[in-house]
Amino acid sequence: MRFRTPNSNPQEYATIQLNLSNVYQIPLTITNRVWSLRQAIKACNQALHYFSVKDVPLDYARTQNALASAYSSLSIFEDRVTNLRNAVVAYLEALRFFTPESDRFNYAAVQNNLGNTYDYLAACEDRIDNRQKAIAAYGEVLRFYTAEAAPLDYAMTQANLGTALKNLGDLSAAIAAWREAEKYYRLMGMIAEVGKMRGWIGEVEGKG
Repeated sequence: MRFRTPNSNPQEYATIQLNLSNVYQIPLTITNRVWSLRQAIKACNQALHYFSVKDVPLDYARTQNALASAYSSLSIFEDRVTNLRNAVVAYLEALRFFTPESDRFNYAAVQNNLGNTYDYLAACEDRIDNRQKAIAAYGEVLRFYTAEAAPLDYAMTQANLGTALKNLGDLSAAIAAWREAEKYYRLMGMIAEVGKMRGWIGEVEGKG
């Protein structure tokens, strides 16, 4: 960045800032995690000054996704509600440009991250509304992460969906989602995940 400055090449400068943010988000040492995530957020915000929505909308969306990820990770350590709210705002901004038509797999990935963030936020505030939003986001994911096209992502999304449904109180739908996840984890030979799904199902059925 000493040589790729905003004045000489603004888009390349923004790209370097986005790459820098991604590096800051690699969890190398827990002792520096908060500082690193704050730096990641600063780098994303720098990039957003120079990624034009008009000229490079997908780069802009990728940066919003990275920003949301940093906020979500930072929420583990401090200001949980505020950082999760900021993550939701950034994910929704990314979805203005990651659409099923422009980039369906990034659209699905961001919807999955958004669903997870709504589910985390539901533990802090607006339990019903946020879990309903999480369930809706996972439903969007499953339009594109199908069992045939992306079996692992499909199984993981079904597992997350089941958890959101269970927390909302829809136990029969939660069990159905977990059984679907178990089926594909089994087909992929992921025995530990199969055991986890069976444990969750057994716990809910036992309460029933």
